[in-house]
Amino acid sequence: MNKTRDRDELLKEYEKETKRVKNITFSNLIWMLFLIFLVLAVTLPKIYISNQIYLISKDINRLYHQYTALKEEKAHLKRSLELLRYRIDVLDSMP
Repeated sequence: MNKTRDRDELLKEYEKETKRVKNITFSNLIWMLFLIFLVLAVTLPKIYISNQIYLISKDINRLYHQYTALKEEKAHLKRSLELLRYRIDVLDSMP
């Protein structure tokens, strides 16, 4: 009889504990907010710096392509100038 009563009490306690609503305490909330702030404080600067590096590298790449295009144009103009000088020299040497 004593065993059944003890068992019933344990079952009642177990049922009460499982049905009890567990809320977040204020200190748990503060810790969670602190952790969220810490994660943001670490990741946001990294994201910002990575974004700035990407934008600067895009600008460098664009400027490099412009540089190579201007270099090719300079070489083309040099060849054209040499051709014109050659024609002038040839025409001047003809009587």
